[in-house]
Amino acid sequence: MNKICSKLSNDELHSSHRRIIVNLDTFCQELEENLLRADCCEKKVAITESMLNKLTDSSFDCCQKWDCREGCYARHLVFQGSESGCCIVAMSWGPGQGTPVHDHDGTWCVECCLEGRLEVVQYEMEGEVDEPEGNLYHFEAKNAQTVGKGSVGCLIPPFEHHVIRNPFTERAVTLHVYGKELKKASCFYPVNDNLYRREERPLSYASAQ
Repeated sequence: MNKICSKLSNDELHSSHRRIIVNLDTFCQELEENLLRADCCEKKVAITESMLNKLTDSSFDCCQKWDCREGCYARHLVFQGSESGCCIVAMSWGPGQGTPVHDHDGTWCVECCLEGRLEVVQYEMEGEVDEPEGNLYHFEAKNAQTVGKGSVGCLIPPFEHHVIRNPFTERAVTLHVYGKELKKASCFYPVNDNLYRREERPLSYASAQ
């Protein structure tokens, strides 16, 4: 998520069919600096989307360092902004791995796919049902799409509930920029029909650089 290591003019770019090389560390620092200039969530999301679009259109290639793990997708800490508070996490998804319906603890997020394909389903919370053993939450699936390399999307609270899964035979790698470090998330597990029980889950990393 970094700096441009080699710059080419448009003519050189088209004639050589090469892409600009992006350095991960510089990208992180440039994103941190740009986010500090933004004064609202919407501007931060727009800046992040723009930079991730440039990243996915480059010759960036760090995916091999972010391994999958058995039984669950892996979260790899890439960068923690000391001033902006933003947090960049790479995730690797083996075939069949995915998340339950979950939120991002009230912060914005911009996600991009760097390798492979994933299915992303957005959910909308329609209400709560009082139960003796705890409230149940009514969710409706609103949109499902398959995303591939180069795809960039954002989630802004309260529209943050979603599922990510890899139903394909090859692994996938995604990069996520959050407004803050996610140390926990609310996960929702189906009980019956469209009713889900909520569990707060701590989040950890498979690796940190």
